[in-house]
Amino acid sequence: MPSEFDKAVAYCLAYDRWNGKTAQALLTWKRAEELAQTDEQQIFTKMLEAAGTALQEPPDQLEEHVKHLERVNSVAQSLGDSPIALLMGGATKIKGYVFESAKLPEIRGASALLDRINRIDLPALFSHLSDGYSPSETERAESVRDQFRERHHGKEPLDCRDCVIYANGGEILAFAPNKIASALADEIEFLYNSETLIANSVAVWRSCSLVELSFGVRPLDLFPDRFKQINDDRLRKLLRNYYEELDAEHYFRRKTFGELASAVALEKLRRRDGNEVCGRPPKSIPHLETNPYARRCTSCERRAAVAMRPFDTEERWLCEPCARKSVFGQETKKESSEQTKWFKDAGLVWEAQGTKAWATHFDEWLGVDANAELKKTYYGSLPQAPASGPEDLEDIAEAATPSGFIGAIYADGNNMGALLEELETPSEYATFAKKVNEATTNATFTALAKHLKPVKGKHRFEVLSIGGDDVFLIVPAHAALRIAVTIAREVEEELRQEDITRVGGGYAWAEVHRIKPQNQPSSLSKVVLSSGVLIADQHTPVFLIRRLAEELLKSAKARAKKLRELDKQYYGATVDFMSLKSLGMIVTRIEDFRDQALRRKDLDFTAKPYTIPEVEALLTAVEELKKADFPKSQLYHLREQVEKGWLASIVDYLYFLCRSPHAEELREVLGRWVGSSSTGRVSAIGPWVRRDGQGWETVLGDLLEIYDFVPEET
Repeated sequence: MPSEFDKAVAYCLAYDRWNGKTAQALLTWKRAEELAQTDEQQIFTKMLEAAGTALQEPPDQLEEHVKHLERVNSVAQSLGDSPIALLMGGATKIKGYVFESAKLPEIRGASALLDRINRIDLPALFSHLSDGYSPSETERAESVRDQFRERHHGKEPLDCRDCVIYANGGEILAFAPNKIASALADEIEFLYNSETLIANSVAVWRSCSLVELSFGVRPLDLFPDRFKQINDDRLRKLLRNYYEELDAEHYFRRKTFGELASAVALEKLRRRDGNEVCGRPPKSIPHLETNPYARRCTSCERRAAVAMRPFDTEERWLCEPCARKSVFGQETKKESSEQTKWFKDAGLVWEAQGTKAWATHFDEWLGVDANAELKKTYYGSLPQAPASGPEDLEDIAEAATPSGFIGAIYADGNNMGALLEELETPSEYATFAKKVNEATTNATFTALAKHLKPVKGKHRFEVLSIGGDDVFLIVPAHAALRIAVTIAREVEEELRQEDITRVGGGYAWAEVHRIKPQNQPSSLSKVVLSSGVLIADQHTPVFLIRRLAEELLKSAKARAKKLRELDKQYYGATVDFMSLKSLGMIVTRIEDFRDQALRRKDLDFTAKPYTIPEVEALLTAVEELKKADFPKSQLYHLREQVEKGWLASIVDYLYFLCRSPHAEELREVLGRWVGSSSTGRVSAIGPWVRRDGQGWETVLGDLLEIYDFVPEET
């Protein structure tokens, strides 16, 4: 029986050979062996069989692999080697659009609008089916299809939902007929421009043969038996870097559908950078002209204001892009028409259709039977009616301990590009994308339910994005690190159960972690989420929160990459964090700040970034010190001493252990940190542990940095 993607490829071939109506009729045609088939039905049957041959998983044996290539090429030639299009598109520089405004209502609306375009609008171009949609979402999907017909002179949008390989994380990957691929790519870019007015987006497509769907980019142009005929040393070096080795085994390992998808992704990057791609002129950048004498938007402070939104204590003038964000955010919160009438009163005709807040997604997730216990944990004895979202960052900071601080969590998958290139078929691609997206969503909602509770009928968190392997949250400061750790743990636990993402867990603990060994799982997940966590005052500018969170994430992922190089069997997540208690702490990049303030030759006054077990050990250490009433002033004293040098700080630490009644608590806490050393030398002494076999680092400063934001009992 044909798989979903067999049908999608056959549908695209039929669309190109005849037209959309014929292709749709053939797609829904039920083949009966006893009935005579029309010429079109016979050809469509051959198309289904050819697609099934091209998309089946390649055999493991090398000889069979070559035979399979010959079979795919043969069936492709029997159909005239007809190509189809592989299309990829979506928003770019998403964080720049979402965080352009400094106010939470506009940030929330921007995030929800992009989510709706990705979740409703783009798939609507490929199918009229809308299972599971609300009436508002169904109406929006139909309006997208009507708009396509109007803009493209009556051309029908596709009607085969199986064409979509995945649509999440702000991106879509799909099959399309060649004759309509360009129109679909243009429409995707138009949707983002027309709905947001300013968000950047890119869509590209590549015409590819059936052979390429199975064996990557142009597999017949350079077959393994020609490697020996290449005399150009420079070319041989380039090929060796690409294939690892110049033999048939490494060639076929590389030549998969993943290579084809990567080639389309590269075209997407070229178009984003302003190059001509697929014969289309370079994409123009969204731009709204601003009169220098016009009133400026109070949200973005970039464009001319055109609408006034009243608040309880002020009137805020907004440009049209920010007004759209704001009213879309109101609609996601189900505010009344009286509260949103300011938008139409300004003469703006755009409609916020298909709205859905992340808080609504969260409550629907809690309502599933499998999550009943987490729902009880989250709501406790409170009424279990869905809570509303926070009004602003102050609502989130109010629930923090101490009050007035928020935590921004930016999590992203490690080494995803390389993992995607390994996927051999569209089915693997779709399964991988679906599993990762589900795991990320489940992990995020699980972490929120475990570590937070609603206060006064309001959720005390804001989800700004969950898509694919990408998460951005704002939560109360005291829960930020725990939530980041739980997300990483839950994603790994769920994905290591799946064949497509599971890998053996036999890495060397001492090569990776700087704490005493713990129980290691028998398997790991290839996909893990590293995080950057910023704890900051509620009045910290949003642009600074975003920039610092991105820098922390980049630092965490660099650490994960380094650990992966040390031990090829390690796939774990990492976390970097920072407590920004005043704006004067950071005036430059985080790495520059650390180089200047926290490093002295071979001494580091911080041990960041951390692996997940190390962060858990750090949080547990703070909890135990608080429970033992360890004097915080003594920690400050010891932290000051490390700046006097390695030997002086060790002497002072040993003196402290001799005279302090709290010596045992600190000895136990720091005793868990054993450092790393492959030379056989001492790896931990006093407050110092050896750093990657060279130099020394201490966790004392990191303990103090998070001390105020770790409750004694969590």
